[in-house]
Amino acid sequence: MTATRLNGLVEVEIDGHGELLRLGIDTTGLDSARLRLVESGIVEAINDAEDQSADLEERLLAQIFGEQ
Repeated sequence: MTATRLNGLVEVEIDGHGELLRLGIDTTGLDSARLRLVESGIVEAINDAEDQSADLEERLLAQIFGEQ
């Protein structure tokens, strides 16, 4: 799963187990005043990707074992 935040400034990718595979930060035009914003964007992007992974896992398990 991949998630982006801050208009593409921060992008994360996790695997199906929720492990962080890649963290990308577009530093073009980044100044120190935006650093805290980027840091919070990283956390939000990771959480979004983890949520997507959990949703996908839930859907796949429902397909395999049927709706419960």
